[in-house]
Amino acid sequence: MVSEAAVLQALRAIRDPEAQQDIVALGLVRDVRITEADVSFTLAFTAQSPQAKATIHSMASRLVSQLPGVSRVQVKMSGGAREQPAAPAHGAGAAHGAGPVRSAELIPEVRHTVAVSSGKGGVGKSTVAVNLAVTLSQTGGTVGIIDSDVYGPDVPLMLGARGRPGMFENRIIPVEVHGLKMMSIGLLVNEREPLVWRGPMIHSFIQQMLRDVMWGALDYLVFDMPPGTGDAQLSLSQVIPLDGVVMVTTPQEVALLDVRKAIGMFQKLNVPLLGVVENMSHFVAPDTGRRYDIFGEGGGRRLADEYGIPLLAQIPLDPETRVGGGTRRRRRCFATSRWRCARAWTSWPRSSRCRSSPESVSRSRSTLVLPIFPLPDVTFFPHTLLPLHVFEARYRVMVMDTLARDRRLAVVKLRPGYEAAYAGKPAVHPVAGAGEIVSWERLASGRYNILLKGEHRVRIERERPSDTLYRVVTAQRLDDVPPAGNVVPVLDRIRGACGRLLRALDRPADLLDTALADGQPPGAIADRIAAAVLPDATLRQELLETLDVANRLARVSAALEDLVNELLGGRE
Repeated sequence: MVSEAAVLQALRAIRDPEAQQDIVALGLVRDVRITEADVSFTLAFTAQSPQAKATIHSMASRLVSQLPGVSRVQVKMSGGAREQPAAPAHGAGAAHGAGPVRSAELIPEVRHTVAVSSGKGGVGKSTVAVNLAVTLSQTGGTVGIIDSDVYGPDVPLMLGARGRPGMFENRIIPVEVHGLKMMSIGLLVNEREPLVWRGPMIHSFIQQMLRDVMWGALDYLVFDMPPGTGDAQLSLSQVIPLDGVVMVTTPQEVALLDVRKAIGMFQKLNVPLLGVVENMSHFVAPDTGRRYDIFGEGGGRRLADEYGIPLLAQIPLDPETRVGGGTRRRRRCFATSRWRCARAWTSWPRSSRCRSSPESVSRSRSTLVLPIFPLPDVTFFPHTLLPLHVFEARYRVMVMDTLARDRRLAVVKLRPGYEAAYAGKPAVHPVAGAGEIVSWERLASGRYNILLKGEHRVRIERERPSDTLYRVVTAQRLDDVPPAGNVVPVLDRIRGACGRLLRALDRPADLLDTALADGQPPGAIADRIAAAVLPDATLRQELLETLDVANRLARVSAALEDLVNELLGGRE
């Protein structure tokens, strides 16, 4: 008869993908019972995502069933007891209190949620929210932003986002711009169309932005809140599992009056106050260098001292911020190194602030160990999404193991003549696209539907010895070679060719707006257009292997021109 020690030893091979510890050490395995050849135990999950729970449950059942002397395994799932923090006191103590319990069903893979709010309209909440999100992204975090202000959805304009979000498996794919995942009602309605919504409709909209959007794994999700303290704010604060709120004000007393009301609301809801940002703090004349306190002086400092919370930043009136945040076509985001609101997170332990520490970034840039998924005609580019339907047994196991590890795998194009060697290990192209599984579904038939988000190119160095049914390789990450000269002309030619192509195919003119949007690296535009438009599989693989961005753009431009001429028969 198998022993309890043998069962626990087998289960130690399973690691929680988020905590990176084995499930026995985490205390997830409880109530182990052994009756002759029957084994039963309970997995007492806590904050694991639904995907992680399913993966751990499946692997636990499989590993224990493989032990000698075991004929039947029963694995139960339950929610483990969690210690809930006490609600913070009102006033100064609220700055360091704990927020409401996170709703794991809505955003199971988001580590930190931060709201940017103010009781006053026009103080620059959206400016602060966008800059905060971009700054957190620049520190190495994976960041999303929700434009919760349905009456004035300005975030798409500030980030230069165009086009509508995509759909996959009845879920919304957020728009990606400047390294952020972003959703806003402004992406779904005409920019001049007013929304006349009552509180319940806003409540439902926010729930949909959490539940029905494929956010994937995020270190931070930033919410640009609407002004005021009415029904909308109450509904938003109740549905969003907030870790904290950044209050934005201008120095004058009329703004401080409304911000105090908003602070009182968040205190009643036990939402921690992370600090105050004083926007439009002063103006420095560019010709004389003289400082003018247009809206008064010290309002943000007085407010922070009154509530015992940090003054995070004093942001001056700056024409560059106005230009960057108010024009849709630009070459870069308007967040600059001078903006320091992200200091609110310097007191958090690094392990909780961001998964991508300098050490982990260094490791990710060196050698990678990846499962490979070989396909005959598919080229997987960075900055793109690739849906896959996995039927074969070996690759179903690969998906399960990848979900339990770090969700990353490489999609490799098979070399010509692969059919003769398919029963064994056919040759593959040495350069592949690597990415993360951001969404997955397991059907009753055993088939997996997965969605991959491309991250970078890799060069396969060697195959690793493995007892798995699928192939595991050692790979080296490949980085783009940035263009030395001006690529604006070739980008304009690509945009023009795409416009003519859509007209020739009688497709909507804005169909490729997201792929062609400003604010993203030129290499990303080339990759997205190649994946979406170019039909030649050989050319796509050659473009994947082209690291020189200028060369890649030129080839994409030429291929688009050839495609348009072929469709039009030389007639424009």
